Amino acid sequence: NIFLYTHWGCYELEELAKKVIRQGWRMQDACYFTRIMFCEMVKGEEAGETGYGICNHIHGDIEVLIVIDLEKRTMITRQIYNDTPTKTETFDEIQGGKVQSFDELSGGK
Repeated sequence: NIFLYTHWGCYELEELAKKVIRQGWRMQDACYFTRIMFCEMVKGEEAGETGYGICNHIHGDIEVLIVIDLEKRTMITRQIYNDTPTKTETFDEIQGGKVQSFDELSGGK
């Protein structure tokens, strides 16, 4: 397993993950999908020293855990420090039955 993490953007991470899933790019290729996800996470902060990381285990101080299972086509979101129930969504639910293009998602930017 590979774990991507952020210290300050954890509450935006769920929507960012959904954006990447809606793109529909490389959904059968875990290596490329992970790279696409990480690039979205660090966009604008690529040269920064802190804030984001890649690890082979769950980082010790995360607040939100998002598990994207490409084989099962699910995304599980769990708040670590409060009583919010775990939420499981399928890719079909996230995509709303339609795979959007990057231009549609980013407003043409």
